[in-house]
Amino acid sequence: MAGVPDAPSPATLLADARDAWPTDPDGAAARLADGLAAVEAAGAIDPAARVRLRARLGQLRLFLGDVPGALRALLEASEIAPDGYAELQLGNALAWRGRPDDAAAALVHAEAARAAARRSRDGPLALASSCLLGELRLAGGDADAAVHAYGEALGISEFARDEAASVTPLAGLAAAHHAGRAPAKAGPLARRALARAETAGDAAGAARAWLVLAAAEQDVGAFGRAAEAADAAPHRPLALRARRRRVEAGGGGDRPALRARARAMGLVGEAAALGRADEDEAEAPPA
Repeated sequence: MAGVPDAPSPATLLADARDAWPTDPDGAAARLADGLAAVEAAGAIDPAARVRLRARLGQLRLFLGDVPGALRALLEASEIAPDGYAELQLGNALAWRGRPDDAAAALVHAEAARAAARRSRDGPLALASSCLLGELRLAGGDADAAVHAYGEALGISEFARDEAASVTPLAGLAAAHHAGRAPAKAGPLARRALARAETAGDAAGAARAWLVLAAAEQDVGAFGRAAEAADAAPHRPLALRARRRRVEAGGGGDRPALRARARAMGLVGEAAALGRADEDEAEAPPA
């Protein structure tokens, strides 16, 4: 930036975080936060770039299991300027927090992100916002609407001829069919998602596929594979969800320890789910 020769550009900050993430995810998020603070203090960044950097910081903090920190960054972004990606990540963070009123708020943000994508003809944002809408509809018990939303996202990836981008839509479509009118479609769709995730190196996508396979094929061990994949991503809230599902399926696990971890992450919904049964009794840890 003019007048501040030593200030890193937003593109440099994002690239540094991306490059550091595979080997040092916690450090990548911390350095992005420090770099953002430095360029803001120097006045070396325009509002649109500030919003995108805060949206990315919020996303990384969510992946690391810091839901309160993610929401702080995303709410700050929303106060600077309207942005579809900030709306998307705010909706995602609210969905993961899981308070009783968060689902409705998350839906508002997901719809705003999709509207922004349509206005700007932003394919990746359209795909991601449709996936979030599918997730929210499925969590709300409307499998048909979830099938429609995930199908729309899959269509976007197919139009772009991007198999890597199809992983989350395929896994979501599998989950929606499993909960809806065509459960027999779930296993094959999840297998397609898993194969594409492994080809693309998408560990979080693989975790989502394993979660569907665990339910569709009644394979308790697949919950463990989902957790391992989410750990590798890392996507710590997703890993916790996989372990919670394993406990619920009778696959073993320490329910009180998981509940404490969910509370520490700010995953209110996951903590509540873990507290509904055997509240004061830990199951035996897995062998």
